[in-house]
Amino acid sequence: MMPPLPRCMLFVPALAPERFAKALASGADTICIDLEDAIAPSRKAEARETLIAYLSNLDRPDPRIWLRINAAETKEGQDDLAALEELDRPLSLLLPKVEAAGGLHAVGARLGGGTRLIAIVETALGLSQVETLAHTGEPLAGLLFGPGDLSASLGCAPAWDALLYARSRTVLAARTAGIGVIDGPYFDLADAAGAGSEAAAAAALGFDGKVAVHPLQVAPIMAGFMPSGDEISRARRILDIFADERVGVAMIDGRLVDGPLIENARRVIRQAGEAT
Repeated sequence: MMPPLPRCMLFVPALAPERFAKALASGADTICIDLEDAIAPSRKAEARETLIAYLSNLDRPDPRIWLRINAAETKEGQDDLAALEELDRPLSLLLPKVEAAGGLHAVGARLGGGTRLIAIVETALGLSQVETLAHTGEPLAGLLFGPGDLSASLGCAPAWDALLYARSRTVLAARTAGIGVIDGPYFDLADAAGAGSEAAAAAALGFDGKVAVHPLQVAPIMAGFMPSGDEISRARRILDIFADERVGVAMIDGRLVDGPLIENARRVIRQAGEAT
């Protein structure tokens, strides 16, 4: 069974190796070293060489490090895979613009055992195929919702309300397949509190975590996935009451509570435990 996906994944450009250690110490659960959007086309080869040199110098693979390569169908993506294949070690990759399960299987087979993949859902076709993608099986560890590219592909505003259906459908696909799902970035770097608010909204929709694109977003995002004290207290009361198998329904704070809410209470306690 694959480990759970992070609550916060901090992106850092592959051409900024001086930031890698700082990113790992930022408080984010994981980092993602980016070879795709953060790198100009003219510097792709340089970024790839920088990344390979960094990974080669690690004493052992670090499970906190993910890599976003270029789309596997492109020449740059194929060059990324060829370079990573030479490392001959377990890798965790984010694959952009995934639109077919066959591509996931091909990357997994090429990189071998221990590979973990996250498919980024960020095109209209990818969204239309998201249920099929989610059921790909190992080495797919989860889905990542890409609001920027997806809004461009759909021709809609890159706003929460405009993308609510797409987010909800991505969560539903992940849950039916039993895999994790991460929300994409909040782009206003000057509004760290906004990143936290959007993280809380993503958590309410069922996302497991969210991307950060600046270290100042890390703490608000982590907090956004932490249940409030009232939520934790209520969840504990629900579990205490329903520990008695003779109880089928109960009143808590004037609200009717029955068996189906037990799993929600367990989820809150799991979130609280993971965040402490």
